Amino acid sequence: MKKSLLTVAMAIFATSAFTQKAYAVLEYNSVFPVEFSNGLPTGWTLGQESTFEKVAGGLKITCSQAAANYRGDLNYNVSEDASMFFNIDASKYKIFAIQFIGKRPESGVLKLSNIGLDPDGWIKGTEGYSLNESGWSDIEDLDGNHTYYWTVGGEKWTGDLTVKRMEIVIADIKNDADKSYTVAWMNWFTSADDLRASLNLKQETAVVNSRTNLGYATLKEAWDAALSGDVLKVNENQTVSNRLDCNERTLTIEGADGVKITRANASNMMFLANKGGDYNLTVKNLILDGEGAESTANFIEASGYSTVTLENIQVNNVKSSNALGLLVAKAGGKLVLNDVKTESCQVNDKTGEVFFGTSSSVISGDNSFTLSVENTNTFTVEGTLTNSKPITVYNFGGSFQSGNLLVNNCIDADKFQLAGTDLGLVAKDGNLYVSAGESSAVEAIDVDNSNAPVEYYNLQGVKVTNPEKGIYIMRQGTSVRKVIL
Repeated sequence: MKKSLLTVAMAIFATSAFTQKAYAVLEYNSVFPVEFSNGLPTGWTLGQESTFEKVAGGLKITCSQAAANYRGDLNYNVSEDASMFFNIDASKYKIFAIQFIGKRPESGVLKLSNIGLDPDGWIKGTEGYSLNESGWSDIEDLDGNHTYYWTVGGEKWTGDLTVKRMEIVIADIKNDADKSYTVAWMNWFTSADDLRASLNLKQETAVVNSRTNLGYATLKEAWDAALSGDVLKVNENQTVSNRLDCNERTLTIEGADGVKITRANASNMMFLANKGGDYNLTVKNLILDGEGAESTANFIEASGYSTVTLENIQVNNVKSSNALGLLVAKAGGKLVLNDVKTESCQVNDKTGEVFFGTSSSVISGDNSFTLSVENTNTFTVEGTLTNSKPITVYNFGGSFQSGNLLVNNCIDADKFQLAGTDLGLVAKDGNLYVSAGESSAVEAIDVDNSNAPVEYYNLQGVKVTNPEKGIYIMRQGTSVRKVIL
């Protein structure tokens, strides 16, 4: 019996030791930051028989020749010695960075090739982890040194993890002049803003994050570093080459007076929000320009139940053969348009510059654009409309049908005109319906309203309690007509 109990106890101890790791694991801060100014740090090795020497500010590494090119990787714990494993709080640390004195070898590649975890193994390409090995961002400091960083994430990059190995590939270097590089340090950071705050950077003012008060030279840099809820103040004209995608963030971009954002690559849209109702985009007080380039892409899209709000926006010189036009709400997406105007834009014949593919979109204020509404979808007026010229409305995918609701919360049919049809609009119950024989005029509904109270509205749809001399819209019950007092 005693032998049996001893055997059970030893088995329990062995299982417990295995579960709790039967070796000491280093703490994160005993490994990082990794400083190279005193030589090759403990645990780090060079690949491909490269050589090194200490120089001012870091370690100069001369790559070895591999076939026709040069290569000199930096690796941590290649032998996977358990005494070199370290813990990291993956819920906190998401950014891995390496600084070079000067630049990386630009005729080659730089990759955070992989991170090995105990016991999970390599994370690249593994479900639950996110690592784009070539997806680094570059920050140049006032000394001309470049820091390159990667974002590591995914649903499993969370909590306390044990790292056993890391590989940084510096390879495929074609030019002989690039075969040597100098590395200064490596470190983990909680965010891109945390990294930038640690660097000797010029105080940029072109784009400023209102939350952190950090400045960026370009909108792309500020966009990449922004967290959900951030407001980006754009103080100088910007050019964007690639689509700016909100992903799982809610962001606001607000321009100083007269600031313009130009799309440099016509094959891409400018802004996209499509990750659900919790992730939305607001763009305010900006000129958005397409430079007149021909495109098959739309310009701005709200889809996947996200909302894009455009306020005091001028859209210029955008040309697209996209079937849905330029500013698009589709697949549950919502556009909120307030004081949005287009100029020198071009879309397909019988297509609006704005597309409402759902019934959730909203307009208000002074707008000037053409509009497509898909099939029997509707849209809503919030507040007042002040456009002096009617907005031309097309039907996409069908035709306007008499009796169908088109505009919610508006009784001024003069704000819109229907294209490609003899039908017009008539006010009824506070909304606008498609009506036969009308030309966007207010129609009196033939019912007995003699005992209903009378209400007056100005031509902007605002209710007037004590009307004076002028032209008004009078509503009595379901009867609505223009009157002169």
